[in-house]
Amino acid sequence: MLRADRSLDLLSSAPHRTYFERLYSAANTDAKEIQAARAKLLFEDVADQYRLIEDTWSQPIVVNHGRAPDLLEDLRRFGPSRGNLRALGRFSVNVPRKLVQDWLARGDAVLDDESGVLALAPYVVAYDARFGLVPERVTGAASVDALIVDG
Repeated sequence: MLRADRSLDLLSSAPHRTYFERLYSAANTDAKEIQAARAKLLFEDVADQYRLIEDTWSQPIVVNHGRAPDLLEDLRRFGPSRGNLRALGRFSVNVPRKLVQDWLARGDAVLDDESGVLALAPYVVAYDARFGLVPERVTGAASVDALIVDG
């Protein structure tokens, strides 16, 4: 748009409106055909296909700090509940899938089969109040370099 009109007023809302109209008219905003699944009331398919942010690089894992150990114990004893899973979300961080797989293989992380919740093993204390999860504190963890995505 700037190439076509060098005098374009970028402080006005009109060029932005035009830009997004052009962008979305050219884009396939329903490549996964989620709207068709919704119309057929196939809500499980909608849930499986919908991702606001596509992320194949990282995976959430519950870190042992605060109330997380008590919530994980409740999860094991009573099974998943909406309230418990929402509360556990506050203690979850996204970690590179490679690290999570390594931690699972070594037993430094555990998977709750019923809920699908991944958590650091109870004996792993890798949370720092200032820095959050410190991967190097997980037994045998890879260096912080593993957290850097080199595009």
